[in-house]
Amino acid sequence: MKTSRSFYKKALIVTLSLCAAITVGVPLYRYSLPEPEQCALCELAYRCHAPALMNLATGEILEMRVYEPDPARPWEPAEEQRTGYFRISNGAGLRGWCDGGIAAHAELRGGVAMNDRLFCRRCRLLLAVADNRGYAILDLHDPERFRPYAIIKGQTYEINGYTVSIESGQKPFCLTITTTGHLLEE
Repeated sequence: MKTSRSFYKKALIVTLSLCAAITVGVPLYRYSLPEPEQCALCELAYRCHAPALMNLATGEILEMRVYEPDPARPWEPAEEQRTGYFRISNGAGLRGWCDGGIAAHAELRGGVAMNDRLFCRRCRLLLAVADNRGYAILDLHDPERFRPYAIIKGQTYEINGYTVSIESGQKPFCLTITTTGHLLEE
């Protein structure tokens, strides 16, 4: 009996050690990579009012804006709005569409892994938490203090007067991300 208990104790210790190494090792690996000359996120030259989707493999960003931008401050919505404005249609590996109102949709299929070499250490660690399917939802209203959100089926977020919801897509293994604006609601 002592031999079997001793064996199980050792097996448990080895298993827990491996789990700890994997849990700690992945973030440490991301932290140990060299800094890029330009971080795909830190070097953004614009701000977004609406939530944005970032392809973490390419660094491309799609803003899910449903309001017309202010001519003087394009990162804010214009004071007078017409309905049906939609800024994106296709890009960053996504297909987007508008339902004619104040909602924009994007269909997300399984993505590829985050390209760590595109991002600085700080952004790598922040994005790694939200990385799911190779994309993340971003609040870029203040690029100095951006906030990533994970794309998880059934999740809903409130970001700058928009509701972002993630649901099953029409095709198998797809998710639909819907961004609904509330600015024109009375």
